[in-house]
Formats: sequence, C-alpha cells, structure tokens
Amino acid sequence: MDKYGVRNTHEALKNKLINYISTIYLGKNDSLRSACLSELEKPGLLYQEPYIEANHAYLSVPDGINKADLPNDVKLILQEMINRNLGVFASPYLHQIESLENYYRGKDLL
Repeated sequence: MDKYGVRNTHEALKNKLINYISTIYLGKNDSLRSACLSELEKPGLLYQEPYIEANHAYLSVPDGINKADLPNDVKLILQEMINRNLGVFASPYLHQIESLENYYRGKDLL
C-alpha cells in the first residue's frame, strides 16, 4: 500500500489529531482517556472519511508569458523571474495569463 496514499494519509492525520486532543485535554488520567477514546474515534465527531473530487485540470499555456498581451517590460521582468526560478513558471495556467492581462487592462481581478 502507498505510504502517501489517501487512506494512509487520512489515518495518520486522524491519529495525530486524536493523540493531540487526548494528550492536551485529557492529560495523564488513563480512566478519562480510555472513556473518551471511543467517542473521539467515531467518524463525524473530529473527522470524516476522505472525499476525493475529480476536477478538470487547469489548461497550461506553453511559453505563456511571451504569448500574453502584456507590456514588453513586464514580459522581460517575468521572463527573468522564470530564468532565476523565482516562482514564475514558463508555462503558466490560462487563468493566470488572463488575470495578468486583465490587470494591465485596468479590469477588476475579483
């Protein structure tokens, strides 16, 4: 089974939360901890089963910065940020390009 799969990740997070609450709020009182443990482990109280939703992948635009309708000086700055690995990607998502273009057209992004 995949160590980082959904089920194992869910179990690890659930157990960490239960252990945290048991330790911090129930302390060293073993009687209290054992009495509360079954309640804390019930689905729906602290956690729910994992829900995975399949969403459409965002459309990326290869060489999107250069293809975007942006001022040339902005393109140069963004290209330099790409070259230096400063968080701008060479193939940004279409919605990111559209947001930049709308910003430079003076449109509200929100």
